Amino acid sequence: MRSGKVGLLVLVLAAYGLWSAASAWAEVKVFGGAGDGTTWHDAANWSPTGVPAAADAVTVDKAGVTAAAQANFVAQSVTVGGKAASTWTVADFVYGTITPATTSDPAILLRKDGTVILKGAGGTVTAKGPFKNSEEALPTEPSVMILLQ
Repeated sequence: MRSGKVGLLVLVLAAYGLWSAASAWAEVKVFGGAGDGTTWHDAANWSPTGVPAAADAVTVDKAGVTAAAQANFVAQSVTVGGKAASTWTVADFVYGTITPATTSDPAILLRKDGTVILKGAGGTVTAKGPFKNSEEALPTEPSVMILLQ
């Protein structure tokens, strides 16, 4: 009986270690356009450098910038605008999944001067959390919440 409890404790600690290690890899990725200036999948366009992964919170908020997802993508959340007029476009036949840390966190946060454009009829962007639209500039953000399912 004791060895069963020890084995269960080891399993729980190992699972916790994997969970905490995975969350440690999550980053806030800011699209700055230092690479080709538009492509989501150009690692040099992001700060810190690297294409966003499923655990990364993405921000597109730089004057005159358009971040274009032209291939399938993942992210923890996508925030567009707030301080500067910014655009995020998703090309036709592109599939994306945005999965927030919790179901109450916004999957897509559209702030003042932010624009999201979904092009064409093919492809799907799955937002596994609310879409939050805010017309306020940072730092305040009164909003309307719409749950996408």
